[in-house]
Parts: sequence; structure tokens; C-alpha cells
Amino acid sequence: MKFFDLKLFISFILLNSSFALAHQAGHGPAVNRIGKYGEFYSSIIDTKDADLGTKAEQKFIGEFKSAKAQQYSLTILDKKFAQINDEFVFPMNLKVIEIPKDKDKNKNKKAIVREIIAREKPLFFDISLPLDELTAFEVIFKIGATKFVTSLKSDQLLALR
Repeated sequence: MKFFDLKLFISFILLNSSFALAHQAGHGPAVNRIGKYGEFYSSIIDTKDADLGTKAEQKFIGEFKSAKAQQYSLTILDKKFAQINDEFVFPMNLKVIEIPKDKDKNKNKKAIVREIIAREKPLFFDISLPLDELTAFEVIFKIGATKFVTSLKSDQLLALR
């Protein structure tokens, strides 16, 4: 294996394990609000603050809606629940990380990491695992030079159905 390939592989492993560990602690303060049509809201934080768990500073709010079977949309809102319009540059790359149930107990179960290209708002993504096999998922995206992360637990996804 070339040195560059090894460095890339190690970076990938460290990046993915840090997101999985950070998710278990939560991302930013809880958003105690459910939308009029059953939408769920979640804090969006800077990925550099992921290790802070619920103490991470909330930068935006993510509004999750069910679009169709196994497909969801994410709308990025400011802290007053108004849509963000001027920060987006499309196409936008999203990283969706699905964390399966019993991942900690069963080393054969690995987080599923997929890259998706969003071409417009809202940001659509799909979940490949059946919801009853999922613990949680995260969505990572960039605005400018900053990477942000938000997440939902599987029971919240099930409630969106």
C-alpha cells in the first residue's frame, strides 16, 4: 500500500469513528419542538464541536420531514426557525452516516457512509437500512469553509412516517 493510500485510509477510519462516538453523546442542545405537520427539529453544530455533545453551540436548526418511503428532507433554519437562503452554494455535497443497532456489541455491523449531491433546497437524502435496524443517522454538509453536522434517532424517523 502506498503511503498516501495508508494516510487516506487512517483518516477515513478516524473521521468515521469520531462521528459515531460523537453521535452517542448528542449534537448540541435539544430542540424541544415538533412541527405542525410532524416535522422534527435538531441542532446543527460545527463538526469541530462534535465532541462537546449537548454543550456544543447550536449554529442552525435542522428541520426533518418525510418525503417518501425511506427518503427524507432537511431544511436548514436559523435559530428563530426562519429559512436560511444566502449561505447555500449548489450543488452541495452531503455525507449521510447511518448507525445500525447493536453496532457497539457486534463488530460486523459498521456505520454506512454515503455521499449524496444535493442540487437544490430542501436537501433530500435517503436511508438504506430498514428503520428498525437503525439507531440513528447524521447528515454532514458544508457552508463556505465550515462543516456542520446534525442528527436524528431512529425513533424520531419512525415518527415522521
